[in-house]
Amino acid sequence: MTFPKPIEAQLATYEALRRIGFVPGELFVAYNHGMPMSVVYAGGKQFAIGAEGCSLSEPEYRAAWVDACAWWNETATNEERVAVYLKFFNTRLLMDLICRLHARGMPLRDPRARAIAGPVLN
Repeated sequence: MTFPKPIEAQLATYEALRRIGFVPGELFVAYNHGMPMSVVYAGGKQFAIGAEGCSLSEPEYRAAWVDACAWWNETATNEERVAVYLKFFNTRLLMDLICRLHARGMPLRDPRARAIAGPVLN
């Protein structure tokens, strides 16, 4: 299944945040004037990650996001999910995300994420 690049980037970002230890109830998406955003609300703090701009209207984006989530959760194979994730994240980018979350004071529950952030920022 193929989706617009910003949709795939948001799927990958959502997966990265889940791998770091955030739970679905802490993760949200927004579409602000053509800018897709992944937002984390955790520990009384907020952290937003913007994806590249998108030419879809808000209703078109919303429909594409719903379709992408249905595909991700219901029909995508693990190999397909990993391929989307790796298209946008590598070890360096994931470490950068972890360090930015840590610098913002976001709770890092996964011990591996804390281990990455600790030596870099503490």
